[in-house]
Amino acid sequence: DNSFNREQLNSMLSLAEIGIPQLIEIQKNA
Repeated sequence: DNSFNREQLNSMLSLAEIGIPQLIEIQKNA
């Protein structure tokens, strides 16, 4: 039984795709 399901993983990956570039931009502008 996989308690960590694919839907959760996909949503986390989507958030990472959005969030990581934003963090990089913030670092560059700091």
